[in-house]
Amino acid sequence: RFKRLQEIWSEKEEESKKDKQQMKELISDISHQTKTPIANLLLYTELLEERELSLENREYLTALGKQAEKLHFLIGALIKMSRLETGIITLPPKEQEVKELLAEVTGAYKEKAERKGLKLTDCSGPATAWFDRKWTAEAVGNILDNAVKYTSRGGIEVRTRRYELFTAIEVEDTG
Repeated sequence: RFKRLQEIWSEKEEESKKDKQQMKELISDISHQTKTPIANLLLYTELLEERELSLENREYLTALGKQAEKLHFLIGALIKMSRLETGIITLPPKEQEVKELLAEVTGAYKEKAERKGLKLTDCSGPATAWFDRKWTAEAVGNILDNAVKYTSRGGIEVRTRRYELFTAIEVEDTG
């Protein structure tokens, strides 16, 4: 009986490896097949922005550019999430100071916010948490980028909130 369980386990393990390989190939294919069309959409949008256009056409072009950027972001996020789920990418979290990470990320977006007349403020307090620095910085950066992009006036505040079991990063904007 134990031998049969080992056989079943081995079979399932092989199936899992095959499934992961197929998923890896699918992700690679999606990534490859979507990069060029999206890059072209963004390129042609930028080229059209340099031309003289009516106000109505400029609004359409702006909307097209925003949608192309959104699609680019969503496909990238889908690929990253799939790579995490299949174990292609692993996150090595370690206990670190959150405030240091937030100071770095908010510093990178401060100038962009100021160019729009926005005030980006890091109100985070000292707090440690277990996280992967690279991926957390990218996630917070994406949130700040959207906050700056879609906030027309006022400001954006970043802060930490400590709970018993975790530390939350909060981003609040007036947009």
